[in-house]
Amino acid sequence: MAIYYYATDPDAADRIVREGFRDPAGAQWFEGAWLSGVILCDWPRRALGDHVLQVEVPASCDLSAYAIVEAGSVSEWCVPAARLNACAAVRLLTSDEIDEVLTRWSFVRRSRGS
Repeated sequence: MAIYYYATDPDAADRIVREGFRDPAGAQWFEGAWLSGVILCDWPRRALGDHVLQVEVPASCDLSAYAIVEAGSVSEWCVPAARLNACAAVRLLTSDEIDEVLTRWSFVRRSRGS
């Protein structure tokens, strides 16, 4: 499963690829709850200046306990850094790769009626 992380700083993105994720200091207020861990999303939204990391999680690495469920579906996760570092492969996407994934993701959502 490919999920995505957004780094606003290119140095942070490079550090994550080289050294792995680190848990943020303290908890974060996210969607009405305090969460501690790395926030990931199922689609690589593009924001000006963001550096998008693809986090490839094998089927053997169950992240269901970290899912953020909204309106009956999961599109985000808050995962402890140690869990991600133990089982996921991380790489920085190019601008073209982001566009390609966004195009595929938009097509899938339209075909589902989302």
